[in-house]
Amino acid sequence: MRILVVDDQPEVAVSQTLLLRAHGYEADVCSESEKALALIEQMKPDVVLIDLAMPIVCGFDIVEKLEHCTEIRPRLIVAVTGFESPELRSKAAEAGFDLFLLKPLEFSQLQPAIEAARRSNHRPK
Repeated sequence: MRILVVDDQPEVAVSQTLLLRAHGYEADVCSESEKALALIEQMKPDVVLIDLAMPIVCGFDIVEKLEHCTEIRPRLIVAVTGFESPELRSKAAEAGFDLFLLKPLEFSQLQPAIEAARRSNHRPK
């Protein structure tokens, strides 16, 4: 499973990537949100973890574009944020995120969704 972590805070992105690699996943980092879509198109990851609050291009902008480009939409798109509210969770689901997780990332909350994406033979439409 190829996983891309998109977060403008390099230390957060690297720690998430190391966590994923420690569990046997192929994981890469994108610390510049404005380059995320090009990297997703290039590497075609199965899973993308996207920070919601980033400068220049926020996580909602990225997922909106992915929802309109079904040929590059990953099997699983995860919203990752340090902010919790029912309104934000709802907004993320409406925007097209498949899962909403809080920082610091707990692998036990992410792993079942990654494994479900692994079993899926297709990318969502």
